[in-house]
Amino acid sequence: MTLEQVYFVSQIMSAIGVLSSLIYLGLQIHNNTRELRSQGYYNAMALVQRPMEILVESESLARLINEGYASAETLSGHDWERFAYWNFLLFNGWEYLFYQARESAIPANLWLGAEGYFKGLLPAKPGLARFWSEYRASFAEPFRSHVEGYFR
Repeated sequence: MTLEQVYFVSQIMSAIGVLSSLIYLGLQIHNNTRELRSQGYYNAMALVQRPMEILVESESLARLINEGYASAETLSGHDWERFAYWNFLLFNGWEYLFYQARESAIPANLWLGAEGYFKGLLPAKPGLARFWSEYRASFAEPFRSHVEGYFR
């Protein structure tokens, strides 16, 4: 074998090595992206479900939230604060889903389900209007306008 042939064989082997490395890197990136999406889904679910878990754990809070949903004006000062803080947690979860959906970081069906839930919750629970009027400034645009569209 001539020196020139050895050179060409080494170039071919180098090219095969580079291609193999690129294929491996592509597979690693694909797997990492899938794991990140899975983690994003888990984070979204954990954040949105936490307020519900709190209600399940506390019968007195569940009663207070239902009373506030019916008419927030009937709540005492202390009860109003608990109602408002619980809803703040709930709306933070909605806001997280909103921004994650805009970035396509969560499955579209997760967003559609959550959005449907919140969209139905606002008109069905009159006490949320008071919460939103007092806490709306805590949420930035464009989420704020998104929510306000459901109160019109």
